[in-house]
Amino acid sequence: MIPFSDTPKVNSNRPVITLSIVLAVLLVFLMQIFFSRLGIILGTDNAGSISFLYKWGFIPRELSTGISYINLNTALGSINIESTVPTSLTIVTSMFLHGGATHFLGNMLFLWVFGDNVEHRLGVIKYLCLYFTTGVSAGLTHYLIDPTSGTVLVGASGAISGVMGAYILLFPSNRVRVLFMVVLITVAEIRALYVLGLWFLWQAVQALLQIGMSSTVQVAFMAHVGGFLAGMLFVCIFTNVLLQRRQ
Repeated sequence: MIPFSDTPKVNSNRPVITLSIVLAVLLVFLMQIFFSRLGIILGTDNAGSISFLYKWGFIPRELSTGISYINLNTALGSINIESTVPTSLTIVTSMFLHGGATHFLGNMLFLWVFGDNVEHRLGVIKYLCLYFTTGVSAGLTHYLIDPTSGTVLVGASGAISGVMGAYILLFPSNRVRVLFMVVLITVAEIRALYVLGLWFLWQAVQALLQIGMSSTVQVAFMAHVGGFLAGMLFVCIFTNVLLQRRQ
């Protein structure tokens, strides 16, 4: 199930902040392609790609122990992963990194579909606060599940989950065009409440199943759950959406 557009649009103006985030993430992804010598596109690990991810990604064990990694022993040998920023800041820098082309494209598609309406409804300042607050909340949720994990966390998924959490409260009746690719390829329009509700339920189930296995899984589902709930909480606190519903 892949959402690719929504209707109606709140505003026909360009979503400046959403576009800026997409361009910033694209720039970082191009840097990843360069330093990995196309490894991130081809799906092959090398010293360059591993070093870049670990230097700028978030590693829970660094935060819980207060000790930053300098070198990482791998099958490719010892790789320098010493970061130039404090571990606490890597929760933010990790939001601009991705583990591959599919990861990058999927996240940017979801942000583009759901971000513009949320940006126009909240305004520039609140939208920026929503994005980074929920992104950090997602990272901390992942951290609390296993503070001793040495697995690096990367991706904008947590922040985008926050945008989706805001969307489900602000625009529950909007129609989302979804591409289904199971037996036949088909397109359907479904209410945002159902699309995002089912998406969240799936993330929550997967998150519960992976508790205690954070070092062996590829997707940080708990971060998605934390970001989504943080987005809903943000809307409840900083908008009068619930009051409007009662009236």
